[in-house]
Amino acid sequence: MNNVVQITGVTKRYRSPEGEIQTVVDIPEFQLEERRQLALCGASGTGKTTFLNLIAGILKPDEGEVKVAGKTMSALDEAGRDRLRAASIGYIFQTFNCRASPAWRTSCWAWPFPENPIWRRPGRCWKGSGFPGA
Repeated sequence: MNNVVQITGVTKRYRSPEGEIQTVVDIPEFQLEERRQLALCGASGTGKTTFLNLIAGILKPDEGEVKVAGKTMSALDEAGRDRLRAASIGYIFQTFNCRASPAWRTSCWAWPFPENPIWRRPGRCWKGSGFPGA
């Protein structure tokens, strides 16, 4: 199988409010084959969202390389990263608020990957989601 995600020597650091440099992601090597699923678990503040944002091209690594579908994310402009993300991976932003309006069930869609673009009506997607009223 082909690797849909390949990470080599990636680090991401942030400056703490106290001025200290903190490494929140340090990944020597990581690969995810197409059609594989992965659960990412860890305590709050351990870099899970940063890791996903690096894969999605929302953040650029301080060091190393992130490839999605064979393309280096940091080499693409914002529009290119958006197109690659839409075509190659499924990503729901952590700040995406489906329940912002009373019509939340009709305003959210699921896009199953890699069989895109197969859209499903929200009613089917929300069953068993844990959202009140789903």
